[in-house]
Amino acid sequence: MVVGQDRKYLGALVVPAVNEFKQAGYQVQSVEDIALNPDAQKIIREEIKRMTSPGNGFKSFEQIRDFRLLKESFQVGHELTNLFKIKRHVVTQKFGHVIEEIYANETKK
Repeated sequence: MVVGQDRKYLGALVVPAVNEFKQAGYQVQSVEDIALNPDAQKIIREEIKRMTSPGNGFKSFEQIRDFRLLKESFQVGHELTNLFKIKRHVVTQKFGHVIEEIYANETKK
């Protein structure tokens, strides 16, 4: 989920696909394993950068500058509606502390 309304830049909450990392040859069993693996973090950062690049039509203010990994995926009835739409207010409330981590050094960037 992209966050950053009324902020200087955009951030993202990411739930990585553990199976994708396993297929790529990484020895990971959970999101925590991915979070501790610097190579996996680098891959995620590069993929975000690639997906939101000017070559894909994104302007500089639309690009994601920072992200945090979430340890659990969004669940229907909690963070998702029955139509799999994100309940932004629920995610913002539940993961507010994680979002604040993204912007903790906002004045430095």
